[in-house]
Amino acid sequence: MGREGEGQEVYRDDPGGGLKGTKDIEGPAPRGCSYVKDRFCSPKDVEPFLYFVQLIYRTGWIPFPFCPLRPVIVQNTHDSTVPRLTCRGKARTFYSMQVLSLLRRPFRYRYTNVALVLILINVVCFFFRTLAPREALYYFSMIPARVAKDGAFWQVFTYMFFHADLSHLFFNMLGLFFFGFQVEQRMGSTEFLLFYLLSGLVAGVFSFFVFYFSGAAGIILLGASGAIYAVLLAFAVFFPHAVIYVMGIIPVRAPILVMIYAGIEIFSQVFNVRGGVAHLTHLAGLGAAWVYFLVRLRIDPLSVFFDRRY
Repeated sequence: MGREGEGQEVYRDDPGGGLKGTKDIEGPAPRGCSYVKDRFCSPKDVEPFLYFVQLIYRTGWIPFPFCPLRPVIVQNTHDSTVPRLTCRGKARTFYSMQVLSLLRRPFRYRYTNVALVLILINVVCFFFRTLAPREALYYFSMIPARVAKDGAFWQVFTYMFFHADLSHLFFNMLGLFFFGFQVEQRMGSTEFLLFYLLSGLVAGVFSFFVFYFSGAAGIILLGASGAIYAVLLAFAVFFPHAVIYVMGIIPVRAPILVMIYAGIEIFSQVFNVRGGVAHLTHLAGLGAAWVYFLVRLRIDPLSVFFDRRY
């Protein structure tokens, strides 16, 4: 340990003890180990692979959710205690704050009518399904048995662009038309596209595991309903006072309608109402959207629905 007045610094996880399983590092802070990312550790301070990862992380081209630095407290005899980073080659600690900052990094706002493009893609896929129904179902709908045994992992994504019949396509695209355009204007096209595709993908992955391990691996799942339910939730969050006329005559506030739909899906799943409808996929879409708002957008839908944000 350096004597007081020599200007040496002791690196610890906390002021009361050293890092478990490693030795305390005495001496001046290693080069480039300040919290400000103006520098990075040299290869001699970390293992080559971790140095390479940190180098890519520093450039910002690839959003790595980790860095081979470990947060510690620096006790300096000449300065106040300040948070610093010190190089430890085998550090395994993930930075929760850095992960959240990466997950919440906003896109530059732009509006390019992504909702309209998604509608057109769904229409084109429906015509393809009409022309080649067997091939479309076999290759692009989500069949859990094929995903697991044949490695058709793309199906957990492509299933949301194909529909069973014209009415299935019409009502899903009608929902995307009425709610998607307004949500996209509020979020921006890039954010909306990520939100829509990620919600549909999560719903597909969730449905795969549920159906495969419940003995229904041979079912055929298709339709954008999971993503549409996510868009409906987003509309209710952004426009909680909007009134939707169900069947054109019954006025219902958007948050109430979302909760009603969620209740209907839960009831239908528990009591096996409306066979042939993937109720769990709809609920998974709602759940994915809920988590998206909490984690990425830092918005609690319940607080918005009940006006408890402030």
